[in-house]
Amino acid sequence: QGLNRWHHLVMSAIALVTPRDIQEMSKSRDSNSDFDSDGPESGIMDHAEGEHIEEEPSAMGEDIYALAMAAFIRDYVWMHRGTKASTLRVVRFILSLANIAGCLFLQMFLLAAVWKLLCSSAVKHIQEDYSFYEKTMYGDHAHLNVNNHWRGDAIEFLDHSKFDSLTSDQKQSVCQIPLAHWHYTLAILLIWVFTCISDLRKTVMQAVVLLYRVPTVSDTAQVLEPTGGSSIEVLVAGLTLPMKLFLGTFCFLPRIFATSALAFLGCRWLVATNSLGDVMLNGLALEFMLVLKDLLYTTLASRRNMKITESTLIPPDPVGNLSFSSLLGSMMWLVFALGFVLSYIFYFQQVLPDYRWDVRSVCSTWSGAV
Repeated sequence: QGLNRWHHLVMSAIALVTPRDIQEMSKSRDSNSDFDSDGPESGIMDHAEGEHIEEEPSAMGEDIYALAMAAFIRDYVWMHRGTKASTLRVVRFILSLANIAGCLFLQMFLLAAVWKLLCSSAVKHIQEDYSFYEKTMYGDHAHLNVNNHWRGDAIEFLDHSKFDSLTSDQKQSVCQIPLAHWHYTLAILLIWVFTCISDLRKTVMQAVVLLYRVPTVSDTAQVLEPTGGSSIEVLVAGLTLPMKLFLGTFCFLPRIFATSALAFLGCRWLVATNSLGDVMLNGLALEFMLVLKDLLYTTLASRRNMKITESTLIPPDPVGNLSFSSLLGSMMWLVFALGFVLSYIFYFQQVLPDYRWDVRSVCSTWSGAV
């Protein structure tokens, strides 16, 4: 009777399952099998195989150049359309230009001051120290180069025993020459060049978008388009040719020039700094000249102008699909920075012309060396 009861229950359960249910269960099983065979979230991965990224329009930034560009574009459009506040817009436009001029003046003034008051003095001292070292270590086998500094004739004439004739201060000064520790100097210069490239990269990307990707239009009515966000948020959809010429001449070119000059001057000053500890400190001190544009923006810009700057959007620079160019494109900046620093240290630096690379081996035997 027990077996008959179990047989009756099993047959009843089978009878409740219709052929349609069996078909649906089979489809579900096949679907799960396909899902498991490709791994978790296979549908998402298949959809994102190309990894095409659509970026949203972004603000120009938060610095004095972004404020000037946003104010210029908006005021230029409004003055051509006609506005009751034309005087105020002209004043804001002039103030924006004055802010850029002030930022550039401060940067150029500081560059000139660093060159004349700091860099030149540091270069002179390190050249005198190394010249005296060369004359002492090579003796009669030293000659004057075109800069009237002593250099050894050949490395085989280097007399290590003459190093003891130098005073402790002279030894310390020579052994602190940054080129004698080129691995350390390379790292510091590379970080400094990365800092400058970060600013240059942002500037170049904005210039490409506004001067190349944004179409050139003939009517100012085509310049700005509402984004549908806040009431004052607009997208720069086009620029007239005079507007592009103004932005390129007064916003992008001066910024690129100032950053490039600062990168070169910074490398020269750091290589001329005859103290390994001060090399790092001077690198940190140089950075504040790069952030001067941000400091002026946060200090001098009104809340209204900040809001205007944040609400003026530019089209994104498309990143495209996953490819070798997208993976290796950013690495070109690393190659450029590393190539520039290595070339500067070993070939182009004029802090110590005809440097013999003969200090490290001597200082490594001195107990007071770094």
